[in-house]
Amino acid sequence: MLIHILKIIKNNLRANLLLVAGIFVIATSLWYAVDYVYAVAVNGQKSLDDWDSLVDMLKQQGTERLEELYNTGLNQLADRQGFQILHSRHYVIHL
Repeated sequence: MLIHILKIIKNNLRANLLLVAGIFVIATSLWYAVDYVYAVAVNGQKSLDDWDSLVDMLKQQGTERLEELYNTGLNQLADRQGFQILHSRHYVIHL
């Protein structure tokens, strides 16, 4: 019985490994983009009064598509694993 349970866990991990890797890459890309804007604002290169232009810069870099891919992948992983994401609007990241 224990061996059967371990085989099920192994198969689930293998099936979800690519999805988790994709989520990790997308999350890292989003983190770098947001970190860049944060560094620009903190170092004084741009004022926080120009926040709308900083957000527009992120959107021009394609972060909305990354956001969509991240949330879709996370929802697929949640569906496969049988848990729910309890966030408003079912988004973990929203710009």
